Amino acid sequence: ALTTSSSIILAGGTLEGYSSSSTTFGGNMNVTATSTVINHRSVSGTASVNNVFGNLSIGSCQLNITSHNNQTSGTATVTFGNLALTGNPTFNVTSNPNGTDTTALSITGNVTGTGSIILNAGNNASITLSGSSINNTGTITNSGTGSGTTTISAIIGTNVTAIIESSASSSLTVS
Repeated sequence: ALTTSSSIILAGGTLEGYSSSSTTFGGNMNVTATSTVINHRSVSGTASVNNVFGNLSIGSCQLNITSHNNQTSGTATVTFGNLALTGNPTFNVTSNPNGTDTTALSITGNVTGTGSIILNAGNNASITLSGSSINNTGTITNSGTGSGTTTISAIIGTNVTAIIESSASSSLTVS
């Protein structure tokens, strides 16, 4: 069982945060291969829950974030603290297959390291980078689909070489 302070290495596969209420795990996560995190409420037909983890380290792979069909309203948020890049990751965030809630990825700490980030907020999902500083050596690209939204509300450091809007339908807000 995952305890509230356990560190997690995702080397491919799926991690389900399965709980009847929002949970703060607190352990750091290291993603080394394309993986998925599912925010899963154990009681069906109820509002969304949130899963909060510690810091995130990720290389050149894709991290998929989604929610389970048991959640029928609200926003199912997966939150990380600092984001350390060791490659060029893609964050793919989509709401549950039935479209009965909104799924969100929130990075609340600093963004550092070397690598370019691709942010894909699909359908009505959202991605927020809100730490005090975003200063990865590389670019940040929004290439979401549908009505997905990406918000960057942090100081952009000098190591960020470009912020690119590459979507005709997914909005990007930098504030």
